[in-house]
Amino acid sequence: MEKFYEIIEQKLLMAFVKFYGKKSKKYISERFNNCKVILYDEMPLQDNNDVRNHIKTNITHEELNVILNARKDKVFLQSGCIEEFDLLILPQNVNMTHWVHECNHMLSTHILSTHPLKSISGISETIEFGKGVEVFDEFLNEAVNQLMTIEILNILGEKAEASWQEEMFPIIDDFYGEFKEDLKQLFLSGNLDEFKDYLGKSHFEQFSQSVFRVGFKIRRALGKGENTLIGENEINRIKQIVKIMKGNVVGLTEDGNTATSHANNLEVVESAKSNKSNTSEKIDEERIL
Repeated sequence: MEKFYEIIEQKLLMAFVKFYGKKSKKYISERFNNCKVILYDEMPLQDNNDVRNHIKTNITHEELNVILNARKDKVFLQSGCIEEFDLLILPQNVNMTHWVHECNHMLSTHILSTHPLKSISGISETIEFGKGVEVFDEFLNEAVNQLMTIEILNILGEKAEASWQEEMFPIIDDFYGEFKEDLKQLFLSGNLDEFKDYLGKSHFEQFSQSVFRVGFKIRRALGKGENTLIGENEINRIKQIVKIMKGNVVGLTEDGNTATSHANNLEVVESAKSNKSNTSEKIDEERIL
């Protein structure tokens, strides 16, 4: 496992640094070095079987016991990034698209607190209330993360596998195109409040809620095997909000000066600020990675 992961890690490190920029190399290298990985086979796990017989991992038995005791059998219900453990759970036959997508989630996750869990992942927030967890702006974050994944795969010379997130591209293509450099800085810094202020918090809220409604419809339609076609009116309404946010960023003053790009103001750091506002609609479904 160690040798296999080292090969994958070095390959991905090169591509991620090229995508995010040379200044990000130290941060990305440290996150990859600290990342825990569990690769599991997809054979049914019987109650009397030890899960350790079905996995490959780069972590110690002690660390694995802590994770299994905390998450029990739920740890293998779906693959993805488990934020509080800085852990990737992936099938042993994982393809490169899945590797890149989940590694980007890992790099863009910033833990604010563990008890209760509060974190920022890319453009989304996770907050634990009692025994439940709420994720805000997850559909938007998933779609942006997948667009980044495709670009990183292009750097690797790999073709992206099909994903449900692609169904959302028509409503976020303009947003991603306008603010890609700012989003890249946001993903590595976790400065989500600053990003929202930069775009205009009220307009960002309108945008994220509109994306949520469309994303929810898409996920529901996919679950039922129905057509996921997005209405032209919905696309145009979201595009119009993006234009307004772009106007806020350009920020032409009366004397013709323009606002400085947010990407120039964000510093790549390992953790985000502790005070985070939650203005987006609640997602009632379980996290979809």
